[in-house]
Amino acid sequence: DDVGRTGKPFFAAILTSSDHGPYVVPHYYETKTKDVKIRAVEYADWSLKKFLRLASSKKWFNNTYFIFIADHGAAIDPIYEIPLSYHHTPLIIFSPILKESKTVEKIGGQIDVFPTIMGLLKLPYINNTLGVDLLKETRPAIYFTADNKYGVLSDSLFLIADTQGRESLFKYRDKDTKNYIGILKNESDKLKEYAQSNMQTSGYILKNEKQFIRLGSEPVDKN
Repeated sequence: DDVGRTGKPFFAAILTSSDHGPYVVPHYYETKTKDVKIRAVEYADWSLKKFLRLASSKKWFNNTYFIFIADHGAAIDPIYEIPLSYHHTPLIIFSPILKESKTVEKIGGQIDVFPTIMGLLKLPYINNTLGVDLLKETRPAIYFTADNKYGVLSDSLFLIADTQGRESLFKYRDKDTKNYIGILKNESDKLKEYAQSNMQTSGYILKNEKQFIRLGSEPVDKN
């Protein structure tokens, strides 16, 4: 709380590892659940509640945005080569500043967190990423990688492609395992082009160090 005592705006990031093995649940947390993995999830949930309760006693609480997001989900009952549940995580924004609660059901990725937060703060910023403000924009799809494969997700279709040229297209909303790659070729081509365009752009940005904000000819910070 030393940073908060200054009265100046601050940013703090906290990484938890409660849901990663080896699973250790403190003795003071009591639960009837015997499965240690489930106990770890319950403990993490309990800890977040305690954290917010303690934070609510601080002066900066009523003027703070709390952002909760996981690095990944869990591969629960996978039906596709790339388990969607493993790549699914909610983005939860909590703040006394927000006067009403709502659920925004949009396709998004972790690259969208930064511009979304900056949009909430209403501060000027340079978005030199491929992310979008999810509260103001709607992206057509999001792509993610998994070993030698990448997946592309739209609001209704899930494309899987690998380095050997194999491709599959599924109607994931219905948990349909039929491959529509030859039937919905136009849709699959658009998803493939979207993902590859993003990957090529990302590669160009990294190779040419365009991700840094520059003053003159030198990057401000490469860390």
